[in-house]
Amino acid sequence: MTADTPSAPCGVCGATRWRTIARTIDDQHGTPGSFAFAQCLVCSHVQSAADPEIALAAYPADYAAHEIEIGREPNRLLRWNRRLGLSRRCALVESRVRAGRILDVGCGRGHFLAAMSRRGWSVLGVEPSARAAARAREEYGLPIHAGTLRDMGRSAEFDVVTLWHVLEHVTDPATLLDDAWHVLRPDGLVVIETPNVDSVDRRLFGRHWTGWDPPRHLHLFGPRILAQILVRHGFTEVDVQCRSGSWMGLSMSLRNLARSRGLSTSGMTGDGALHLQAARALATPYLTLIDRLRLGSVITAMARSSARAS
Repeated sequence: MTADTPSAPCGVCGATRWRTIARTIDDQHGTPGSFAFAQCLVCSHVQSAADPEIALAAYPADYAAHEIEIGREPNRLLRWNRRLGLSRRCALVESRVRAGRILDVGCGRGHFLAAMSRRGWSVLGVEPSARAAARAREEYGLPIHAGTLRDMGRSAEFDVVTLWHVLEHVTDPATLLDDAWHVLRPDGLVVIETPNVDSVDRRLFGRHWTGWDPPRHLHLFGPRILAQILVRHGFTEVDVQCRSGSWMGLSMSLRNLARSRGLSTSGMTGDGALHLQAARALATPYLTLIDRLRLGSVITAMARSSARAS
């Protein structure tokens, strides 16, 4: 069992006053023990009390971000769904920037970068898992740096920096955002996707909410806090919305709840829940409503880097 509150200061405001709001387990990969999350009493940011060293050791070889190449996915429906999600990510970026040089931080096996490369973008990835980085190079021939963004230096050369479900995994999100700002050209675009700790699902499912994902998730953001930290680190034109992921979040939280009750979860694991198309259709009005209210399972933030001082 971990401590009830983080030993480190708040990753947003630096305070050290906490209120424990949840204690849960690793429903995804079975890391032993239970893990607490606490809310900062000064700024309301939510942070894990888990030891970051435990978090680093909790990424299995089959971690989802390092999954097989989409074209080799044997399930047709899952293959179609993953391609659709990838296409939507590409379209989201291109709705703000038509073309240019893009850096994907935490790029995993490089699926997103490969798609952007096919669309004519100049791409570069950075990935802390040497294994995933090597596979991205082998499968796609992509330029991937195995390490961290800080390792790469701070040359402002990218039109876009993307962080798809990365910010919640790092020990120091403020430093990562600062590094992202420095590698963006003036008026460059940052795109961040991360679980929404202010979501309806978090309140409905409590400790069974899939967004906790301990011990890998160290920081959890709501729309207000994420917007604040972006502004604080030099970004403008901040737009935070719920654009995707609410069905997946709902289905995986339901799976966690069913497991806790000793019920069968056959067909309810990860993308496997997507074959329940009738259930997804019935849930669409609810999902649409919570997304419009910025209460969906996942938030997507887009912001511009401010101009550098001359």
